[in-house]
Amino acid sequence: MFLFSLFCSAYAQNAQSLVYDLSFKGQPVGIREINIRYLPATATMPYGSRILESWTELKVTVAGKEITYQQRATGHFSDRKSRFVSSVSVNGQNFEFQGKQSENGAWTIHEMTDSGVTTNEYKSYEVHDVSLALFDPGQAASWMDGSISKIYHTEMGELWTGEWIALPDVQVQMPDSQVTGKQLRFHSDDGDVDAAWSDTGIVIDGTLRVLGLELDADIRNIPALPQFGNIETFDSFQGVKEEEL
Repeated sequence: MFLFSLFCSAYAQNAQSLVYDLSFKGQPVGIREINIRYLPATATMPYGSRILESWTELKVTVAGKEITYQQRATGHFSDRKSRFVSSVSVNGQNFEFQGKQSENGAWTIHEMTDSGVTTNEYKSYEVHDVSLALFDPGQAASWMDGSISKIYHTEMGELWTGEWIALPDVQVQMPDSQVTGKQLRFHSDDGDVDAAWSDTGIVIDGTLRVLGLELDADIRNIPALPQFGNIETFDSFQGVKEEEL
């Protein structure tokens, strides 16, 4: 029992859990949960890695039609190569997307739909990262400097190309504190998505765009820093030049 307690304590120390309430035009429509596990360094991943598990569920009525969306996604991210699996259900219709990144940055992504399996090969300059990685604190600096402009949308299997625009810092009020986040907007032909990161790389505010809907995502809690992992507190937010919209 003592060893089991030690294991549970160690697991809790290297994991973080995030919960976001989703709303559409001010009305609550769903939830997004993100669990982050930090893995120690290995011979092949000298700076450690992170496993992200995401569960998203929403139910919204648009023009008299009810839309039910569910997504379960898992990603394993490191500084050398990454991979993900995303299973999606829209009103009972199921899709699955699987992607693997090679060490040179290229992506191989399989899309499984009712029409069959499609495999797409993307060079490193054709896909920079995937949308689930927005929540990876280990990559927060790369997102905040605006260099990731070609994103594979794991929510619906789409490739978005756009640019990041700096917005004013956002203040998120927690029960016992107020947290400041560096806020950016990803502008593309597929729509705009906002995200704000804390100085520890946690997404503390933002939007989710899926099925043509723009949803607000409000965080319920901000977890403590893990006990190990390659997460550093940023001294300041730098990178994208702030512009007026």
